Amino acid sequence: MFALPLVVLSSIGGWVLTSGRAAAIDYRYGSYLEPGGRAGDSWTYRSKSLSVWSTNGLLGFRFSGYSSYADSREGLRYWDGTVGWTTFVFEDVPTGKGTWMRWQDISNFSLLGLGLASGSRQGEDTFMVTIPYWLLAVGAAGTGWFLWAPVRRRRNRLASGRCLACGYDLAAKPVNSPCPECGTPAKPEPP
Repeated sequence: MFALPLVVLSSIGGWVLTSGRAAAIDYRYGSYLEPGGRAGDSWTYRSKSLSVWSTNGLLGFRFSGYSSYADSREGLRYWDGTVGWTTFVFEDVPTGKGTWMRWQDISNFSLLGLGLASGSRQGEDTFMVTIPYWLLAVGAAGTGWFLWAPVRRRRNRLASGRCLACGYDLAAKPVNSPCPECGTPAKPEPP
C-alpha cells in the first residue's frame, strides 16, 4: 500500500526534474558471430542496448539492435569498449520533439503522450515505448483509491450501525440477530 504513494511522488518528481532536459541510463551488450552460417563471409558484431530515458514529462523504454560487419575480428574491436552502463543528461532540450530522440518521428502510435514506435534507420532496429508521467501518477492514485474503497466502505458501515455485507440499517433489529435483508450472521458484541 505504501508503494503507490511512492510511485505518485516519483512520477511527479521525474516530471519536474526532467522538464527542459533529457536524462537516460543505457545498458549495451552484444555478441560476435564468426564468418560462415548466418554471418555470411564476414565477422559480425550484434550490438544491443536497453535504455530508460526521461524528458519533458515522458518516461521512455527503448530496445535497439545494430549489426556491424568487418573482414576480421580486430576490425570490430571498437565494440569491446561500448559494453556496459552509460548515463547522460542533456540540458535545455526544447519541449516537443527533442533532436536527440531521433526515433520519436517514426511513431506507430501516439495518444496523449503514450506512444509506441518501431523502425529501422541506418541499420539500427529500434522498439520504443513512451509513457507520460501524468498517466503514471493518475494510474497509481486511481489504483490506491480503488484498493482503499472497500476498507473505507466497511469502516463507514461499522460506524453507522449497518450490515457489513449489504449496508442494511440494523438499528431496529434485535441485538445479535442476523441481518433481515441478506441473512449475514451478526457479530457478537464484546462483553
